[in-house]
Amino acid sequence: VLFAPSLCLRDPRHNAQFQQANREAGERGTDNPIFKAANYIWGNVAIYDIEEMPILTGVGASSIDVGVCKLMGAQAIGVAWGKRPKTVTKALDYDRFEGMAIMQWYDVEKLRWGVGASDKTSPTDHGIVTGYFAATAYA
Repeated sequence: VLFAPSLCLRDPRHNAQFQQANREAGERGTDNPIFKAANYIWGNVAIYDIEEMPILTGVGASSIDVGVCKLMGAQAIGVAWGKRPKTVTKALDYDRFEGMAIMQWYDVEKLRWGVGASDKTSPTDHGIVTGYFAATAYA
């Protein structure tokens, strides 16, 4: 999975070869990535256009804008369950209505590992590659 800002996807989005690959090699119909402005498939990588991804402005001597992309592998995100989901019901309004809820305790986080066996002070990302791509600003 690749998360990229719109700035980084602007040029491929207008490239004829990129458009043709997403239009003709994908699934037929409305589920084809070409009909969903934010989703593309390229070389088995799902590409998502995320507007909230950071853009570094005015970088270098030419003051160009640089988009930050995140390529996430199989071990990039972990899910930890502290308590499995459990349904709970409760009689409400003098037993005229029954309310229902799901109780659970979990968290989803980016996996980070220390450099050495006992390193807990300088964790680094695991399963993520960060790419910096320059592009001219929007006209």
